[in-house]
Amino acid sequence: TPLNGVMGVLSLLGKKDPNPETTKLVKIGWNASQLLYTYISDLLDYFQLQAGTFRICPSPFSLHGFLEECIDILFLKLRDRGLRVKKVVEAPLHIEVFNDKR
Repeated sequence: TPLNGVMGVLSLLGKKDPNPETTKLVKIGWNASQLLYTYISDLLDYFQLQAGTFRICPSPFSLHGFLEECIDILFLKLRDRGLRVKKVVEAPLHIEVFNDKR
C-alpha cells in the first residue's frame, strides 16, 4: 500500500542519514505513519464488526519476552543519553497470555 511505501522509505532514510535534524524529522514521520496505520487498521476492524465478519485470532504471547524487549528498547534510549542502568530480573514471568495475532 502507499502507506507501507512511505514507512519503508522513512525506515531506510533513518538508517542512511546520521544528521540529527534528518533523524528527528524521520522519527516524526515514522511515528505519524504508525499512528495512521493504527487508525486505518482500527477502522477496518470496525467495518468488519458492522458486517459481522470480525474474528479474533488468539495466539499465545510471551509476557516475559515482551517485557524483555521493552526493557532492551529503554536501555538503548538511556544509553544514547549517556545514562548507565542495571537490569535486574528476579524471576521469569511464566504467565500464559493471549493476544490477537493480527
